[in-house]
Amino acid sequence: MEDGYIVISVVDPINYLPAKGIKYTFTCGPASGAGVSSGQGKITIDHGCKGQSLEMSLQNIISGELEKLPSIPIKFDKASIQIVAPYKKYDFPTKKHNGEPAKEDSANSLPEQRKEGTLTLQEFLDNYCPCVLGEEVIHTRDKSGKPIVKVCSIGDRVINYPQKGIADSDFDNAAKELDLEVEIVKTFYNVEASGKGFLPSGIPKILYERHVVFKRSGGKDNKINTEENHELSCSKGYFQPKDYTKSEWKSIPKTDKYQDGIGSWVRFCKASRKGYSVETIAQSVSWGGFQVMGFNYKSCGFDSAIELADECFKSESAHLKLFVAYCKGNTELKKALKGKEWAKAARIYNGPRYELNKYDKKLEKQYNELKKLTSSKTSLSDKK
Repeated sequence: MEDGYIVISVVDPINYLPAKGIKYTFTCGPASGAGVSSGQGKITIDHGCKGQSLEMSLQNIISGELEKLPSIPIKFDKASIQIVAPYKKYDFPTKKHNGEPAKEDSANSLPEQRKEGTLTLQEFLDNYCPCVLGEEVIHTRDKSGKPIVKVCSIGDRVINYPQKGIADSDFDNAAKELDLEVEIVKTFYNVEASGKGFLPSGIPKILYERHVVFKRSGGKDNKINTEENHELSCSKGYFQPKDYTKSEWKSIPKTDKYQDGIGSWVRFCKASRKGYSVETIAQSVSWGGFQVMGFNYKSCGFDSAIELADECFKSESAHLKLFVAYCKGNTELKKALKGKEWAKAARIYNGPRYELNKYDKKLEKQYNELKKLTSSKTSLSDKK
């Protein structure tokens, strides 16, 4: 038996919040035991049991009886597993729920579903990194009620509940604060993240930049920056398709290409596991609906990139405020935007290789489309 441990997170099947006080028994190789889950829904087994199978029984949250779960093969010395507490669907009340929280310890009560609340960056990393990296399995049931085991995916549920969307009045106020046309502010929102600052799971959009991680982690002087970690930290940035023919691009491994969406979060979690500091990683990604780089935290009024990230988990209005703060702290960018010098603004905002993706042309095109839309609305209003 290998040294190590198994950490099991038990969550209830309705809102995926920690399920506390759930009785359990287990055997894993020569180790066995029993107990109840902690207030955070945690069960810790102080034996890694690598190469063994974890046999476990868990309390059914409706009937109160112990229910045997399918075996879980333990492949690592330190395993992290998420288990959905067992339940029987036909035991739930069929009458319409009145929306009030169920009383504690009440039998056969439908748990209140969480519909609000936002995470901090550290809470996300502590609770969801194994899920993002595909290291967890979920014990749940199929439509017929049969127990099944499946690999956990961040797409299985919404985990963060930010305020989405930006009101026109907020765009107007931001434009006034920057002394810019409102269409310029909206242009960056539409171009940078297609008008959406969050992924379906509720976590903010990010773009992971490995060359920035390399620089901010100490470069070649840091022993952590090895060839083994080149996907996460390298003096060269990720490759761009514009630099290659189609056949050449297909031969380039995914580790050397940008990954947007959840792919950048996978790299964020991998880097934190490898020993890169969360602050360094947070400085090395662009955040939210306007994709502002984390290393700009000071000029944006934050004490750290982690604090900037925490704000980005809250709302798209927070993303707008971040953009305003960034522009106010960069007089050259603000001057270029005011004069609609798209190439200069693109270089400042997107970097010296902006021409590869025709970033300046995208900004100009989006601005012209928005101006045309505004003009059309004004004409219709005048006719009325």
